[in-house]
Amino acid sequence: MHYEELTKAQLIGELMALRQKVEELQSNKGIALNESQQQMEQVIELLPDATLVINMRGEVVFWNKAMQEMTGVPKDEIIGKGDYEYALPFYGYRRPILIDMVLMSEREYSEIKDKYDFIGQEESNLSGEVYVPNTYGGKGAYLWGYASLLYDRQGRVYGAIQSIRDISDRKQAEMALRHAEERFGKAFMVSPIPMAISEQKNGIYLDVNDSFLQATGYSRQEMIGASSLDLKFWVDATQRDEILQLLQNGEKVRNREIKYHTSQGQERLALLSMEAILINKTACLVTMFLDITEHRQMEKDIARLDRLNLIGEMAASIGHEIRNPMTAVRGFIQLLNERERNPQDKAYFDIMLEELDRANEIISEYLRMARDKIVHLRPHSLDQVVRAIAPMLEADANYRGMTIELNLGNPPR
Repeated sequence: MHYEELTKAQLIGELMALRQKVEELQSNKGIALNESQQQMEQVIELLPDATLVINMRGEVVFWNKAMQEMTGVPKDEIIGKGDYEYALPFYGYRRPILIDMVLMSEREYSEIKDKYDFIGQEESNLSGEVYVPNTYGGKGAYLWGYASLLYDRQGRVYGAIQSIRDISDRKQAEMALRHAEERFGKAFMVSPIPMAISEQKNGIYLDVNDSFLQATGYSRQEMIGASSLDLKFWVDATQRDEILQLLQNGEKVRNREIKYHTSQGQERLALLSMEAILINKTACLVTMFLDITEHRQMEKDIARLDRLNLIGEMAASIGHEIRNPMTAVRGFIQLLNERERNPQDKAYFDIMLEELDRANEIISEYLRMARDKIVHLRPHSLDQVVRAIAPMLEADANYRGMTIELNLGNPPR
């Protein structure tokens, strides 16, 4: 098994087993001291993680092959060295490291623990993470270490042991993930498309962007922690169930038309897209939608205008058909008006001709509108308009047994 594949728990387990083996060797009277030491060295040498052991004087007792590869310091040059000599390959200067901290008093420990990015303590065992600049010939690395006290058979501390693992790859992956999350967070928040992240099981909103708040009319405090059902977001809640069923069947949900409520209870239309994701092992949904309420209203208005345009075209066609008989009628009325045998009817003929001309002008206006012609508006005297229609009004009044009296002034132009 490669040391990259070992978990921290496995490393701790191996280190505790090693400590137990060392203590067994120390307590075994049947084995000579030098033979016991050789067996301890063999055990430590086989460890996949860089490992060192120091005695109570802070002198290096064991320094395995993995430690030599990590630091570039041969075992022969470091064994027996003290005064924090083992810190030089890591930091470039002498200083206490994790193995020293398990031997320190509480006051000494509290003064140095902040030099590590992370410190974990379990009884007399310590674990920690820190960036070390001088490892691997100055390339630097993030290291995770686990240090423990060593006891003899009488239960007295006679030294400490520390194993160190390179976690640079894991740290880089964590940093890449954190940067990706930051980029996603920024893109999520500034997106002009309303977006929300919610729990799949109950619809509780975990986060929403500003566009989502603007579209729905809710505040962030109102939405976070509430569910879409609590806020009555769905006009038809069965639409959410249908969408969830599609996602569970592995189908994609893209631009599905839904109806939703705003915070004021207004019903609106939207095209909704939804994607299932996992966040911290929790099934979640990323929801995006595009409000199409105004777009649909515009489509309806355009359809109505198209119908009106068709009616206008039909009216123009009818207008053409009406103008032909009107022209013939006007011609005959004009002939009758020119004859001297009907002088008493001349005023009526003039009115008929004027009204026919006015009707023809109205039809012409309709035809010009049907051809998208610009309508030219011009001022008219209201008195003239009233005098022009007065004979028709009088005729209708006489038929009803009524009279009309005109009292016109000079209205301002």
